[in-house]
Amino acid sequence: LRAMKKRYPNDELFLCMGTDMLLSFDSWYHPKEICSLCQVVMAHRTDIDEAALADFSQTFRKRYGKTPIFLPNDFLELSSTTVRRLLILGGAADDLSPKVYEAILAQGLYGTCRNRKNLPFEDLKRESLALHNEGRVKHVIGCSETAEALAKIYGANPVDAARAGILHDVTKALSGLEQLHLCKTYGIIVDDFLKTHTKLLHAPTAAVVAQRVFGENEAVCSAIRWHTSGRANMSTLEKIIYVADYMEPNRDFPGVKELRKLAYSDLDAALLLGLEMTQEHLAQQGAPMGKASLEAIAYLKTGKDAT
Repeated sequence: LRAMKKRYPNDELFLCMGTDMLLSFDSWYHPKEICSLCQVVMAHRTDIDEAALADFSQTFRKRYGKTPIFLPNDFLELSSTTVRRLLILGGAADDLSPKVYEAILAQGLYGTCRNRKNLPFEDLKRESLALHNEGRVKHVIGCSETAEALAKIYGANPVDAARAGILHDVTKALSGLEQLHLCKTYGIIVDDFLKTHTKLLHAPTAAVVAQRVFGENEAVCSAIRWHTSGRANMSTLEKIIYVADYMEPNRDFPGVKELRKLAYSDLDAALLLGLEMTQEHLAQQGAPMGKASLEAIAYLKTGKDAT
């Protein structure tokens, strides 16, 4: 800014930034000098509270002697954190300028040059958890550890179980729109049910990311794919990830203790109980249950696919 002000002494300079950057402005290097050299502009997201903006503006003026300009916009709402996630997950191309995207890949910025395939478990765990929101980390670790324990009981591969558990929600932090973008990138077919229930899309997107980005085997990817809905004739590992996700130690809801106890003695019974609990919850909300889940329930009860 000093150099630009020296070069353009008669021009008014504007420093445009996003919401998160301006809210942390107090921690910047010489914020008062920055305000003396330019006009600060915040291009804010549409979900920000107007009253909060007014309060912030008043505080900012008292502290720095200038009122920031607030610039509402209809740009794509995409935080830098989400962009960094999408770069690793393989879905950032549609959200960045082609030249910017090419430059990031060419220079290997934001970890895009790192080979994440077939990582040792601790490295995989670190990479996966970095892609989650902080509030989900304990659940993901709990799911992985529970899945590994169940695999040892029921004769599945405990290594695959731990890896599937640590990756099962790897795209969960993305919004519904970002999930749809990722589906488009990877050629995932989205039916009408999933288009209107985008919270379920993290299962198919996480499965593809597990395969394409992390190089996981088919058994791991399939377990991730069906961990939200289940399906008819599930493999033992698929059942384990569904159940572990449902009842890992951090889960706390009516009926979870019964499900948790059952999981260590009868995997199929625990799976059916989880599916039926979900079915009851959806019915109370007046929401439909997906076809795959209905087929899973029918298969567990009759040993046959639903017709």
